[in-house]
Amino acid sequence: IAFCFFVSLWIRFDFRLSTIPMAYLEQYAATILIWCVISVGVFVLCKLYNSIWSFVSSDELIRVLVAYLILGAIGGTYLLVTDGHMPRSYYVVGILLSFLATAGIRFSYRRGAVSVI
Repeated sequence: IAFCFFVSLWIRFDFRLSTIPMAYLEQYAATILIWCVISVGVFVLCKLYNSIWSFVSSDELIRVLVAYLILGAIGGTYLLVTDGHMPRSYYVVGILLSFLATAGIRFSYRRGAVSVI
């Protein structure tokens, strides 16, 4: 999650670390740990740690989607309350990359598909 949000900031500034304003890097550093803890809490709430990854299915994908919808709502509420201190694309791309990474990691772990004779 932390990596995905850093990549979203890096993408926003055209893949050049030197062009990212120090204020954005400081804001990232100040908030990313809290966001990761919130994300883990939502994952626990959505029972994403109760499944066996080798048997992941569409039900698991739905739980990941629900978790990220909840996280999106939490993030949106945060933006409304604080007026946001980062570029808007940082939040949108960060959530999207995190979702893709979470779902991708879970499905990449799945062991071989059922063979059809």
